[in-house]
Amino acid sequence: MSTALEKISGMGGFYVNAGTSARTGLAVESIVVMTDCVFTAFAINGVNQMTTKNLTGVTIKAGTYLPTNPNFNITAYTLSSGSVIEYQ
Repeated sequence: MSTALEKISGMGGFYVNAGTSARTGLAVESIVVMTDCVFTAFAINGVNQMTTKNLTGVTIKAGTYLPTNPNFNITAYTLSSGSVIEYQ
């Protein structure tokens, strides 16, 4: 489990994703949107969050920070467009 400061600082490293293939089996603590993007899948701790987080059909603007609770991780997502940086 990480602390809030570890989440913000990305102490576990990062990965840049500009593809549209599913990213699964992740332990991502936050995402920063690099270019406007649309998610077609987004799971936190294995639970689909598309409806809960109102992500369906929504364009997330560049520069948006998508954090998780310190006790949770983004475990999977798929982009239909755009690019993001995952922080582990």
